[in-house]
Amino acid sequence: QMAELRFRALNPEQIKLQEAIGSSGTVIAWAEVANAIQTGVADGYFNPPSSAIRNGHTSFLKYYTPADLWPSSRAIVISEDWYQTLSDEEKTQIDAAVDAGLAANRDWVAEWSTSVTEKQVELGVTITPLAEGERDKIIAVAKPLWSETLTAEQLALWDQAKAAAQ
Repeated sequence: QMAELRFRALNPEQIKLQEAIGSSGTVIAWAEVANAIQTGVADGYFNPPSSAIRNGHTSFLKYYTPADLWPSSRAIVISEDWYQTLSDEEKTQIDAAVDAGLAANRDWVAEWSTSVTEKQVELGVTITPLAEGERDKIIAVAKPLWSETLTAEQLALWDQAKAAAQ
């Protein structure tokens, strides 16, 4: 079934994953996604379900498979140069705000994970879970790509982030 599908890709690295699982992909700017899917340039995309809901794509994307291939990341970026100009008290305030933001995000994700499924169903989306063992097959074909698309340092950071999340 995957061989028949062509997905929107964010970048060439995502195309490699799509090809590894037996489908094909094409890089499409986010602003062009709706048009690309509606005209048959792509059949869908790899994104969390909120992307389709938030962008109104559920009017034409009626099927969703939660593959949980990678986390939906939310980054907090702070200039090290700026941070070092702060007093110890200000750094403590910033650190506390970051910790509070992370905690609030994790609480939101726990709630969202349940409510987003309900919202998809309300919008007429059919949710089809992966069959048992299919995610493991995806991981097996994706894992060799990690060293092709990430530097050793990036891969080490990824491993550290996964370990910290567990």
